[in-house]
Amino acid sequence: MQGTGAPDRGDAVTLPTLVILTGSGAALLTTLAARIIMARALTPAELGFVLLGVAVVSGVGGVASLGLSSAAGRRVADLLASGRAAHARASGRSALAISVASGVTAAAALLVAAVVLAFLPKAGPFGGMLAILAPVALGLAPGFAMVGVARGFGDFVGRPLIRDAGGGLLRLAAIGVAVMTEGGARWIAFGFMVGSLAGEFGFIAYGVLRGWLRRGDGKVWDRELWQGLRPYSVMELLSQLTQWVDMLVLGALGSPAAVGFYGVGRSFSRALEIVHISAGHNFLPSATSALHRGGREEMIRVYVRTRTFIFALLWPFLTLCIAAPAAVIGPLFGAPYLPAAPVLRLLAAALLVQAVFGYKDLALIALGSAPPTARVSVYSFGAGLLAMVVLIPPFGGVGAATAVLVMAAVRGAALARLLWRAAGIRPWVEDLPPRVMWAVGVTVAGWVLALLADATSAVTAAFVLGTALVGSVSVLVSLYPARR
Repeated sequence: MQGTGAPDRGDAVTLPTLVILTGSGAALLTTLAARIIMARALTPAELGFVLLGVAVVSGVGGVASLGLSSAAGRRVADLLASGRAAHARASGRSALAISVASGVTAAAALLVAAVVLAFLPKAGPFGGMLAILAPVALGLAPGFAMVGVARGFGDFVGRPLIRDAGGGLLRLAAIGVAVMTEGGARWIAFGFMVGSLAGEFGFIAYGVLRGWLRRGDGKVWDRELWQGLRPYSVMELLSQLTQWVDMLVLGALGSPAAVGFYGVGRSFSRALEIVHISAGHNFLPSATSALHRGGREEMIRVYVRTRTFIFALLWPFLTLCIAAPAAVIGPLFGAPYLPAAPVLRLLAAALLVQAVFGYKDLALIALGSAPPTARVSVYSFGAGLLAMVVLIPPFGGVGAATAVLVMAAVRGAALARLLWRAAGIRPWVEDLPPRVMWAVGVTVAGWVLALLADATSAVTAAFVLGTALVGSVSVLVSLYPARR
């Protein structure tokens, strides 16, 4: 992490990461605010039904996008790079047409499933909730496709401002109206559905106004986009399963109240996870460029700098959630949701494992080791799924969170071994540079002192957060020599 006098390519990751985080801040805050409002208005069981329905329609809508967020992005960018702008717009129209057809099919399938569930005694309430939320899948599929088109055209403003922030504000407003009118769980679900559709179709309208789908040329249909969708669809399926499997398995094997408690803890970890993945957008091209420009050493420099920067952003919040989760849950969601505290602690620990082992998959892809990286993803998913089946029946949401931690640990350890063999990147050296170790030591020492003093949860939270902030600031300062 010492300077070489060369221009610092780490800024190719740092600056876009800050821009994306700034644009997504409103989305994070509105999502958390919506969860708090719902939790204050509903019982844990009612909240569990709503959040389980959201997980189902979100996962199905994501799968229905057929991976077009990646496929269309790459295809449109390739066509523009070769000077075929008309073909790029035709590819965008094709992506939207495919996703609309897939979204309609997914929403119809969800409605059929909701009708079937309504006739089952134990699943009847959830069936009604699923019927209300089913149209969300219709908006998500073309919304994901338009994200891909926007990426291909090099636009990084519309998604965070219109789809994420704007959609989040609309969902929050609709849920707020439902709560103020005392409409209950179903009206809250209806508000979520209306806000989601408005955000997705608003972003699609933005793309239309930008001219990305403009007609007037001879090219109508992009056959190559359609024919090349299969690998992207498979990857999207795996991605959505990994993202939502904990909620789905908990909903199948646990109680509605357990889903409600788990959803509360998960709302914080998901927000922090967005911070973790924010640098991924520019890390892969930066690492690939560094590898070709300066070889393995230059790529390692970009790798270490990116991971150190993300660690500094995450560390205070992760330590707060691990050391004093009740101090986070109680003031925001109320005493009825304090059982979510151990869930939050375990999910934060899982995200800490991801932070320690972060970006190894992208580094391996930059090195040309995509197939073994994909196999690790499949194996770790299988380990997590097995742990969920074993742990959820006796332990509920705590079991689900433990399984997520198992999945993160298996994936991180396997990727660390692969990257060590492929590029000689040692997890005990490059992943944990001295300044990071110092930050961890200072925070742990502060936590131990608070425990020895038998401090209250609030005092412990303040003490741990303060020492973690000192550590993070120190880590950020250590990045400046590399920049100079």
